[in-house]
Amino acid sequence: MSMAVGLFTAVLVHRGVRYRLRQLKCAACPSALPSADVTLDASTSADVDAIATCVRAHGVCCVHNFFGAAQVEEWGAEVRRLRELDRATSVRNRNTGRSEYNFDPHAPPFARTAAGSVLADERLVLVFKRLLGAKVRVETAGSVFAEPGAVAQRWHQDVPHLFTTGAHLPAHFIAAFVPLCELTRVNGPTEFRVGSHVKANVVRAPQELVLTCPLGSVVLFDGRVFH
Repeated sequence: MSMAVGLFTAVLVHRGVRYRLRQLKCAACPSALPSADVTLDASTSADVDAIATCVRAHGVCCVHNFFGAAQVEEWGAEVRRLRELDRATSVRNRNTGRSEYNFDPHAPPFARTAAGSVLADERLVLVFKRLLGAKVRVETAGSVFAEPGAVAQRWHQDVPHLFTTGAHLPAHFIAAFVPLCELTRVNGPTEFRVGSHVKANVVRAPQELVLTCPLGSVVLFDGRVFH
C-alpha cells in the first residue's frame, strides 16, 4: 500500500480529463539499469537540488530515509482509518486486486497546513517548486492498495506531453508516492522505463527498472514517464 500526491503547475487545469494511451512496443529487449542510478539517500548527500536533478534527468527518483519509519506507519494507520470510515472522495478499480482511494488533499495526512502531514515537509514542497516553478497546486491525494496476487498494470503515463513540439519541455506534473511498507521484488514494486519522459527516448530500447525501496522512502516522478 502507498500514499500518493500529485502536483500540477498552477496555470494548468486537468481535473476530470482522462487519456487513453497505447502501450509502447519495442522489438529490442530492454536493457538493465542499476537502481543506484535513480536512488539517493536523504541521510547523506541528497539535497533538494540533487533530487530535482535526478527527476529531470531520469524521470524518476527514489529517495531513501526521507521520512522517519514511525511517521510513515502513522500515515498508514490514518489512511486505513479513512478507508474504514468511508471518507474517500472517490474509489477506482485500477485492475484486479488493485484499488485507488482519493481523499481530500487539504486534510491530514496530506495537508500542507497540518503538522505531521506529507506536504508539511518543506523539503518535499521545495522539490516540487524546483521542478514546476514557484506556483504549484495539489491535484490529487490518495492511497493505492494492491492485494496479494493483484494483476499487473499495463505500461502507461499519468499525463501526456502537452504539445506536439519535438523539443523536451519542463515537467508540468510531478507525482510523489510514499510506500507504506518496504517494497521488494516479492510484493510488487512499481517499474519504470527510465528516461521515457523525454519524447526522443520513447522510440529507443527502454531501460526498465524495478524500483525497490525501504520504509521511509519517497518516490518522485515526472507524470510523462512510463511506469
